[in-house]
Amino acid sequence: MQEGGRLAIKHATSPPLSENATSAPTFADVARFIAGPDAPTWLVEHFARWSPSLVLDCSVEKMQPTRVAMKERLAEVRDAASKLQHALRHTPTREFLEIAPSGPIEYRVAFEHMLQDLVGRAERAMTSPALSTEDGKTRPGRTKAAPPGASSAKLFCAALIAETWAYFHGVDPAPRNQDAAAAAHTLWRASGGENKGWGNDPLNSWRHYFEQVQAPALGKVRKECRRQLEEAERLSTILSGK
Repeated sequence: MQEGGRLAIKHATSPPLSENATSAPTFADVARFIAGPDAPTWLVEHFARWSPSLVLDCSVEKMQPTRVAMKERLAEVRDAASKLQHALRHTPTREFLEIAPSGPIEYRVAFEHMLQDLVGRAERAMTSPALSTEDGKTRPGRTKAAPPGASSAKLFCAALIAETWAYFHGVDPAPRNQDAAAAAHTLWRASGGENKGWGNDPLNSWRHYFEQVQAPALGKVRKECRRQLEEAERLSTILSGK
């Protein structure tokens, strides 16, 4: 049954997430948390199509270095650039670099400016809020190093759920909405996301991400998610002859 062009929503009747902790999560479970026990098949397929993107995001995030490791790498960049600067300014060294057939280093001045810029960039990055506290110490926490504005895999997951929730319910889910949190965590697990490190109640951990789902950086992802939802439902309606 449809109401105002939208499927009539019944409350989800899936068992609490804790009861499903040892069972394999499915995209059908995700759909039921959002659209209720009569969730359409096309919605299940919708999440299955987005899953590879989430899997890729998870893989990329796993390869991201820790904040400590990133600061060490940036320090290496700074030191290497500074060392090259000093080498080019050392006349005997430069003379050997310019022996035949190579000839004079025509771009030396521009290259020195580039190296100086790189030194400054590395130093600013090391002391940025993304990596360091105001007193210069490495920011605590297990979160991987990420530049400002970067979207984490969990935030990407929450954005997909929020847009789908808004498609069915008209508004984004409240940050504390347990069904939305269950949908996000189930999609996360169904896409191969790790289930460890979430504490005793993993649903509470999603509140932080749902508070950020309207960030401008997620606009493109949400727009594409909405487009695919509309297309999937339209195609389903055509094929069903309704």
